[in-house]
Order: sequence, then structure tokens, then C-alpha cells
Amino acid sequence: MTGIDLGNTVVTADAAHTQHANCAWLRRRNAHYIAVVKASHPGLPGRLKRLPWTDVRLDHYDKATRHHRIEIRRLKTAAFRHLDCPDARQALRVVR
Repeated sequence: MTGIDLGNTVVTADAAHTQHANCAWLRRRNAHYIAVVKASHPGLPGRLKRLPWTDVRLDHYDKATRHHRIEIRRLKTAAFRHLDCPDARQALRVVR
């Protein structure tokens, strides 16, 4: 599968697949990726938490009543130069 070209594609991955090698493989094939970050990637959650989230404006806010409870969702997007994830230049923070 080394000849596969994933140009103009966006691949999403859950936390189990958010590994440096997997992201590098996708970038070598010209794919973009959205990867969920949890403790499965050593050090990355801490680096993301240290981004200046309080200075980042809110991109989206949603408040609704679903399943007999109030659900609130907030989305912020931060740009950065280097985060030790292949070619990553943005982080999305979703708070629910």
C-alpha cells in the first residue's frame, strides 16, 4: 500500500490511532487528518492543555435540552507552529 495517494482527503481517527507514526504515514500520502487526543499519546495532552485557550475566541456555542438535560457545547480553534505531531498546525478544543 505504499503507492496509495490520499491527496484531498481528510482522515479521522479515534484516540487509539492518534500515534505519531500513523499521522506521519497519512501525511506522506498527502492526507489531512483529525485525530482525537487522549492519554494514549505520551506528552501530547499536556502540550495541548498549555496552549493559550483563554486567549482564543469561541468559535461555536450551542445550548440545548436533550434527553431531559441541558447540553452545552463549546468549540475553540487554536493555530500553532509546532506540537510534535506531523504537520499539525491547528488544535480544536471541544468542551461538552
